[in-house]
Amino acid sequence: PLLAMVCSQVPSRLEGFSPQDLSNMMYALALLRHRDTSTLHALAAAVPSRITEFTSQGIANTVYSIGVLKFSHRKLLRCVCRHVPDRLSEFTEQEVSNLLYGLALLKWREPRFLAAVCLHVGRHLSDFKPRGLSSTFYALALLEYRQDRFLQEACDHVQGRLGSFNAQDISNTVYALGLLEFQHPGFFLALERHLPSRLGEFTAQGLANVVYGLGLLDE
Repeated sequence: PLLAMVCSQVPSRLEGFSPQDLSNMMYALALLRHRDTSTLHALAAAVPSRITEFTSQGIANTVYSIGVLKFSHRKLLRCVCRHVPDRLSEFTEQEVSNLLYGLALLKWREPRFLAAVCLHVGRHLSDFKPRGLSSTFYALALLEYRQDRFLQEACDHVQGRLGSFNAQDISNTVYALGLLEFQHPGFFLALERHLPSRLGEFTAQGLANVVYGLGLLDE
């Protein structure tokens, strides 16, 4: 009741919200898993006209939040996909992966935007942590977006970093490559050598995802 009461004040007071206030509000609602559609619509509708005032973190948190809440706002998403490519150099690796994951949760597939993201990530692979890389693979798979050049470069890179990937990162990566039907002999050879000593770290779901991904690739 308290949260609902506070949210009811938002639509009529948006003029007083800064871009950070807007993104923080949506992020908080996502953390609380509170899907108040009238509040979310008011917040999301206020973003496009002020997108240039948002920081990279604000944009990433906004898209991630509506993704978690499964609240698709077409005008906001179109605006983000038009605006972000020219600003990708401002985004940290976590912001890029969170933004992409939010879009994937909403099944929002914009090929030109995804091509720009793949080009950016491909140029900065060494800056990405294992979670960011595995999340990027996973999001692209959910969006059914396969760009072979990027996947080749990313797998070339990842095969030498498997030791820094935790079990979930590995299972998400294998699962994603399976969904994308992307074969990379070097990666899977490295995985074959690396995996036996790590199997005890995997959850049942993690193991199932690895098997499923390998099955899709007939590995």
